[in-house]
Amino acid sequence: MSATPLSIMSGMFFDPSTAFDRLRARTSSWLPLVAVTLGTALVYWWYYQTVDFGWLVDHTLAANPDFSDEQRESTRSMMTPAFITNSSLAATLIITPLSFAVFAIYYSIVGKITDTGLRYRDWFAFCVWTSVPRLLLLPLMAFQILTSDGRVAPEDLSMVSINTLFLQLPNSHPWAGFAAGLDLSVLWSCVLAVLGLRVWTGRSTGACIGLCLLPLAIVYGAWAAKILVFG
Repeated sequence: MSATPLSIMSGMFFDPSTAFDRLRARTSSWLPLVAVTLGTALVYWWYYQTVDFGWLVDHTLAANPDFSDEQRESTRSMMTPAFITNSSLAATLIITPLSFAVFAIYYSIVGKITDTGLRYRDWFAFCVWTSVPRLLLLPLMAFQILTSDGRVAPEDLSMVSINTLFLQLPNSHPWAGFAAGLDLSVLWSCVLAVLGLRVWTGRSTGACIGLCLLPLAIVYGAWAAKILVFG
């Protein structure tokens, strides 16, 4: 079977090890990069076209009860539909590929240590392809938008976040953002990374688990430390 982008994407869900083996010979990343980045941007664009902005502003202020009257007025004046929509789209279109680029640096270092002979562009493709579970979130987010009557918070769009599934912390809780930012797609992507790293480096499963968990531990550990220190 030829290693087309579509066959590799299908393999990421049904036969990841074979998909990564094929991907190593053809490290094209345009399909998942476009699908994940533009798909997410379109969903958020749709969200901000349908959300009740008055309700959203009140929801945001309720999560920050310590705001002064001046801060509340400033927040209300800043949270216009155009500003929030454009900011969200810009963040999605910039931060998504940037995060792949940063993680690719880490895996490039791993590749040099394990002597894989792979280039940075190969590891960039690796990071992009491990993100394909995010695509399954998009129809769930669309369902939330369709059934919310314009009153669903951005942090509640993911139906498979740790907060939605297990904790249900209010938006004002210090750990709400952390729990909302950690969802099942992140864990699934981590599993894909372990499988892919094992195929590409030949290292043991235990070693690959440790290598894949390290950057996540740094990111989420720093986030948790910030909450513990600053609240």
